[in-house]
Amino acid sequence: MNEKPSPAVHELHQAVDLELAEVANSADPDGDDVPERELYEAELRSFHDAVVAEEKAEEEERNSES
Repeated sequence: MNEKPSPAVHELHQAVDLELAEVANSADPDGDDVPERELYEAELRSFHDAVVAEEKAEEEERNSES
């Protein structure tokens, strides 16, 4: 039985991807926000990696059950 990731994790992954895209497209043209933006983006990427790891763990668990 190969199901999709849990809805909560999948929705969280989508939300983080959207936020990362928003951050990438919302840079201050003068560069005044670089330190804050880079820190926030790094935190988002770290969180994204954790969400992806959870999705993979769920998938592996489902695959081991089948």
